[in-house]
Amino acid sequence: MSLPYSIISLFKFNNLFTSKYNGRFAFLDIFRFIALCWVVINHLGSEGRLDILRREKSGDLFKQNIHEHPIFGPILGNSALGVEIFLFLSGFLAARSWQRHRSVDRPFWLNASGFLFRRWLRLAPPTLAFIYIAAGPLGKWALPQFFHSMVSNCSSKQLFSHVLFINNFSKIPTCMGWLWYLGLDWQCYLLTPFLLYLLEKRPRFGISVLIIMIGGSVFIRGWHCQVNGICNNSDVDIPVSEEYFNIGEELTDRWW
Repeated sequence: MSLPYSIISLFKFNNLFTSKYNGRFAFLDIFRFIALCWVVINHLGSEGRLDILRREKSGDLFKQNIHEHPIFGPILGNSALGVEIFLFLSGFLAARSWQRHRSVDRPFWLNASGFLFRRWLRLAPPTLAFIYIAAGPLGKWALPQFFHSMVSNCSSKQLFSHVLFINNFSKIPTCMGWLWYLGLDWQCYLLTPFLLYLLEKRPRFGISVLIIMIGGSVFIRGWHCQVNGICNNSDVDIPVSEEYFNIGEELTDRWW
């Protein structure tokens, strides 16, 4: 976990219990809390030890024991469900934002560009600031262990892929790999206007498209999970990316 994001998370965590909410969807914070705890417990249980960060053999043995345990494996070795909760909430709130800000008097492309620009303003500035700090001299000086284990192997192209939010399509996301979620979040935002517009104009076809997308994703991830024997691992999607995708590296090669 990064220091800037940890500070922001602690601030929001404090507000969760000290602020009064009167909104219709205040109850969603309960699910945010559950997802946050799940992800933090996972990273502390299977990623937070120093020997793991230093890539020592004892760390690999500890992770293997965690992942293969019938009870602690799904809880401490895999935070995928917590991430899915965040994605669901992100999609729900994005849909609310689309319905609230779109105008029937404006063409679709103006509504879509305005929606994406608002989403970008929420996501990009803190992400870009973090990359600049973490990958620069300040990060190396203030967090030497973090820099050595998470940043020192980053190439310029890998950092650029984070700027484009496509690092989750890299063959093996080793450069600050936990930022893959931000890329996935942004890509979901890119799809949101088109899917919601389709659901509004052609509901049956839109529902069919969503069912195919969700069903296909579940099947592909489940099949790779079983074939590669990593169902209790956090990196359950890496074999999928490694076999099917090299989009991130191809795009950064073209832009770089």
